[in-house]
Amino acid sequence: MSLSVFRFDDQALVTPHLARLVGHDSPLLHLRGQGRAGMFSRFAEHTEELWSRGVPMPSRTTRSAEGSSA
Repeated sequence: MSLSVFRFDDQALVTPHLARLVGHDSPLLHLRGQGRAGMFSRFAEHTEELWSRGVPMPSRTTRSAEGSSA
């Protein structure tokens, strides 16, 4: 399962993409931060953990220069 998460300060829109459904047919959860143990906090921590593991992709110009031969 994959998720779309859009966070705005202490609110988030979360769409769990369910099998055999297109995005607009999947449920949309509107979460509001109401303390450390709530659903908003769990999704926020999950998203921040994934974001912290991300690595920058090389720019298109860098990849083009590396792939050319002299």
